[in-house]
Amino acid sequence: MASEAMKPATTPTPDLRAALEALPDGLIVLDAQGTVVFCNREAGMMAAIDPGLATGTPFAHLRGASGLNWLPVEEMLEAGRAGNVMLRNETVGAVLVTLRRSAEGGHAITLRDLAVLDHARRQVTGSREATAFPPTAERR
Repeated sequence: MASEAMKPATTPTPDLRAALEALPDGLIVLDAQGTVVFCNREAGMMAAIDPGLATGTPFAHLRGASGLNWLPVEEMLEAGRAGNVMLRNETVGAVLVTLRRSAEGGHAITLRDLAVLDHARRQVTGSREATAFPPTAERR
């Protein structure tokens, strides 16, 4: 019974899933084999992929279905490196992609729409040029 409680969950609980969906950034989680185990709505919007269809597929297969060129991220995965890379999408523009390794050998990939991030920065610093700027999901 104790081993069951310590076993990591393969899918997020409903509360965790709701929290991950509420993130302002895109999030793609890969298991140790490179399979997508989670993709939130924001990541789907920025990468022009269906999060439901992405889940369960090898990350390498996203390249053909996505609006982003994932090759630099794939190279980082193959080399065992973590870090940041800038990708571009015709619809969203510049996307900062951060790759981090998990303790279990999987990876977390975050996607940040730089236009939204810049707008938030202007708002919190009190810049007069701050105008209403909807998040990625609302701009489509």
